[in-house]
Amino acid sequence: MSADQHMRNFLRSRVRKTKLPSIMVPRFAHFQERSTTLRIDRPGGPGIDLGTVEYSITFGGAKDDVGAVILARSKGFDALTALLRKLPISPAEIETAIRVLTSQPSYAISDVPLTKQLLRSLGL
Repeated sequence: MSADQHMRNFLRSRVRKTKLPSIMVPRFAHFQERSTTLRIDRPGGPGIDLGTVEYSITFGGAKDDVGAVILARSKGFDALTALLRKLPISPAEIETAIRVLTSQPSYAISDVPLTKQLLRSLGL
């Protein structure tokens, strides 16, 4: 046996083998369906093109059991509006969000119901 092979065998004998569970716990396995606050943020400052800027849509945070989760990112108002229409948000609330985001870099929508089915449909 070569010295290189001997060293590999020695190292293998020292490394703990970790057995993975046969069924991995899916993301959000302990997620409790509930209403939460959805946050929409964009960069601020002069020279921002509101029609093409990237918006981040998140929920959760330090007080939630899942932490902050990015639902999606979209570029421009059209993509943002299309995304918000997929969520259980009223058209009036979507219009308000778009109007506020023209002058402020963030907006929060309260009491948005989040379900596991909705999270799966968004690819989370």
